[in-house]
Amino acid sequence: MPAATVRGWLRRAAGRLEAIRIWFMQVAVTVGVDVAIPDGSGCAWRDVLAAVELATAAIRGRFGSVGLLGAVTPPQVVVAASGGRLLAPGWPAVGGATPIAPDAAQG
Repeated sequence: MPAATVRGWLRRAAGRLEAIRIWFMQVAVTVGVDVAIPDGSGCAWRDVLAAVELATAAIRGRFGSVGLLGAVTPPQVVVAASGGRLLAPGWPAVGGATPIAPDAAQG
């Protein structure tokens, strides 16, 4: 990846760290059982990573470490829970959207 591309990703993520953290906490609470919300670390980046790890652990706890389609990893959780749009403009939607797949709401 070109350095400018990665810098752009980091800039975009930095502008929405709290929204990302909240999104993955919601995923963890929605999927998990008795989820213990971690205290803040004082670093927004570490708090996002903790939220992603918490969501990953909740999914593994619900479906097993292999899940339905293979190993459940934090990168896979990020892509699946964000619909692959983590860095897309306007994500997450404003107005209390819930972290579910778009097709699940139509079911």
